[in-house]
Amino acid sequence: ASCLVGSEMCIRDSLEAAHIENYSGPKSQVASNGILLRRDLHSLFDAHLISFEPVCGEYRLCGSYLDKTDYAFFAGATLRQPNERQWRPDTVFLEAHRIEFDRSEKKREKAGLLPY
Repeated sequence: ASCLVGSEMCIRDSLEAAHIENYSGPKSQVASNGILLRRDLHSLFDAHLISFEPVCGEYRLCGSYLDKTDYAFFAGATLRQPNERQWRPDTVFLEAHRIEFDRSEKKREKAGLLPY
């Protein structure tokens, strides 16, 4: 990985492994339950403010939080997956996260918290 010039930190230093389904001990510590995200995006993902939706065989970043914030740049970004299937995120986990995200979006909308 390359680093930015000067005292900026390396891009790789800002990345974290995010659990797709909440951490529940060693059984959840498997590659298929993880994705690599920037720290701030990891926090938004854990809070169900963003998620990934299936589009034409890919997973794209989505969420109303992206529409009206500085994160708009990331809307529709594709989740890049490893070539080896064994290291790819489980689509069942991604869909479960998406369902929880949709529930959270509906709650925020009902409470008048959308748009941000």
